[in-house]
Amino acid sequence: MKPEELVQSLALAKAKDVLASLVPSDTDEQDLVVIGADTMVVLDGELIGKPEHFAGAKSMLSKLSERTHIVFTGVAVLEKRKHRELKTFEHVEKSLVSFRKLEESEIVAYVATGEPMDKAGAYALQGIGSALVARVDGCYTNIIGLPIPTVVSILRQAGVNILGLPDCQDDSLK
Repeated sequence: MKPEELVQSLALAKAKDVLASLVPSDTDEQDLVVIGADTMVVLDGELIGKPEHFAGAKSMLSKLSERTHIVFTGVAVLEKRKHRELKTFEHVEKSLVSFRKLEESEIVAYVATGEPMDKAGAYALQGIGSALVARVDGCYTNIIGLPIPTVVSILRQAGVNILGLPDCQDDSLK
């Protein structure tokens, strides 16, 4: 499975699990909208997950040094309205992140902060890890883990009023 297909599949599975836990199987009396998302870092076709230990984080960051990688986030929104069929809205966001050259001493210092330990790719763009990045091409919030412009657009398609606008004009997300 391609990374973009995998993140989309995982996002949809997460949303379905949440919906199943919220909706009793014998009732159709609720209006619900559920969001599921999953993010993956990909370098040269290889999925880079979360490090299991400090040595793994150091290794990941060394691989990313002076390289550009892809961040994919799959988003799935499930809309269940009273007495209506379930609607599914899905999209995969792609962003590119280029790291500057990292010295081993700064990799060690960054890993020592603990920040990389629960992050795909072993860095947090919204935190201290932003100091490792030379360039971002694409959606910044995608790299953090939830592409907000995409989510807003999909929620509008699902009929959710966001900032006074109930529907989406962006055909690329349909």
